[in-house]
Amino acid sequence: MQATISALAISLLTLIGYGDWRNRRIPNKLCLAIAALGLVGLFVAGDPLGAAYTVGLASAIFCAAFILFACGVFGGGDAKLITATVLLIGYRHLIDFLFLMSLFGAALGIFALARGKFGPWLEHLQIGMSLGKARFVSATLAEGPAASRLEPIPRAAMGGGSADRAVTSASLTVPYGVAVAAAGIVTLIIQTFLTR
Repeated sequence: MQATISALAISLLTLIGYGDWRNRRIPNKLCLAIAALGLVGLFVAGDPLGAAYTVGLASAIFCAAFILFACGVFGGGDAKLITATVLLIGYRHLIDFLFLMSLFGAALGIFALARGKFGPWLEHLQIGMSLGKARFVSATLAEGPAASRLEPIPRAAMGGGSADRAVTSASLTVPYGVAVAAAGIVTLIIQTFLTR
């Protein structure tokens, strides 16, 4: 049963990651589906104490993620997805999940900075973002209250340049749901299929 839950969750996380990469959207229904799979997994495991630890940690992580969302660090969908994924993977693998999420998030951040700095050059060579028409969304596509909180990155921090070439955080967004989904997938594969 746990293998079935993990396989379904991996499929959903793949869908979520792809959708966030393409559209910067994480549907609430998919987050709820991940959370529901997590709760079913906790029930099937038959470990009330482990379930209590997992739910408690997921609640604490949701509070922390909501504060980060309120500060504009990442989106509300990311906060919900992190919480749902914690319910799914359980408290025993939380450190592994958070570590992997940090690694994938750092890689995405570096890629976003490189894309902002070298994007025009890469586009002339048609390298990089052509696969699946994925892209780091322009600020003109940003909507809602998060768009108004985006602050420019000083040009000096990005190596200088003219005003028309300056990279701003408003010109890039990082699809952090991809990092959450990827970390969840790897953690599930490890805990379900490689630790037996």
